[in-house]
Amino acid sequence: MITVKELMEGQIPPWLRRFVKKTGRGINRYEMIKEGDRVLLAVSGGKDSLALSLALALRKRWLPIDYELRALHIDWKEHPLGEEQIDRLRSFYSELKIPFESTQATMFSQTFNGEFNC
Repeated sequence: MITVKELMEGQIPPWLRRFVKKTGRGINRYEMIKEGDRVLLAVSGGKDSLALSLALALRKRWLPIDYELRALHIDWKEHPLGEEQIDRLRSFYSELKIPFESTQATMFSQTFNGEFNC
């Protein structure tokens, strides 16, 4: 198994290189990220947010444009992720060299009348 550190050092398997290139095509087609942009990544800890974070971190190393990436995880008080899992996210984003923050919030606002299906 290849580590995140190895990926960031350039040991990228062909299947991951294809994924990163396809991500880039979508970004370029819709002009989603430009020079100097600040991009906040919403992190759930699931495979979608982690894969996108990895692709953007790798692309940032290859591109001649500079943009800032930051990661935010909202730890819902009603459904907490757990400190061990948050530490793993913190470590993952540290290896990607993306600043990571986790903050707690209440999911069940009074405006939802106690019902919220995310």
